[in-house]
Amino acid sequence: MNGLPICGIVGPGRLGTTLAIALHRLGCLQWLKGCSPQHAERAQAYGLPYGESWDDLPPVDLLWYAVPDRAIATVVEESVQALGTHRLRQTALIHTAGSLGGEVFQGLPSDVEWGCAHPFQAFPWPPQPHLLRCIGWLVESPHPRVHQRLTLLIRALGGIPVAVAHFPAEYRTRYHIAAVTASNALTALLRFALDIASSAGIPAPLFLHPIVEASVQNTFSAIGSLPLTGPITRADWPTLQHHIECLQDGERAVYRSLLLATASVARSHGLLSEEGWHQLQRLLPPELNKQ
Repeated sequence: MNGLPICGIVGPGRLGTTLAIALHRLGCLQWLKGCSPQHAERAQAYGLPYGESWDDLPPVDLLWYAVPDRAIATVVEESVQALGTHRLRQTALIHTAGSLGGEVFQGLPSDVEWGCAHPFQAFPWPPQPHLLRCIGWLVESPHPRVHQRLTLLIRALGGIPVAVAHFPAEYRTRYHIAAVTASNALTALLRFALDIASSAGIPAPLFLHPIVEASVQNTFSAIGSLPLTGPITRADWPTLQHHIECLQDGERAVYRSLLLATASVARSHGLLSEEGWHQLQRLLPPELNKQ
């Protein structure tokens, strides 16, 4: 099967289905496991081999757990009990959680191999397998063979594996904070900007999309000084006061948090003086969050 490891996936959610489609196109998906008629219908809609009973699933080289982070340990235990450790000695167990390391595999026999492979990407519904291309994957495993198989597979998917034998827990937590910020927090921020722009009666996608793209490009291509502009770096407190007065109560609390976060970054990069920082705090008292 083109030299790639044969895979099975547990969890037909957004990531699981996206990964299943991509692996199916590569010819190395053996099955996608779900637990409901809705899961079966979803798999059928994308032409994916599907199963619900562990007893009916053929052996695979890599068994992927693409279930919610909080459920991984439970599903691992369930699969071990159903398949037996003898069968699993031929299979590497892989989870896709960014927040977890190898702790979910503790208690397994020492000869059962495992790994963590987290794609640093946000996956929407319906699935868009092209989003797996040109992204970084954090790969952690103490087993060289697992590293080799995952590296081969991720490259075949068009991804870029970053492999380590051990990723310290503190580093993993900070890594996951970066992912949550770059994905979820950024989405919330953009939704807030879109809503404010729409309330001003302007075509939000036309005006916001180009400036968002430019901001992202400027941030990642900047050399030296942070490419931050606007009223905070200009110490334009009257403009910010006018902003606060214009907003509704719920909007005001969100905007206050965003301004303080922006000011903190500006301050750490020398773009906001200590006096400016204190002036902004006086302009944005905590009471604004209660209005």
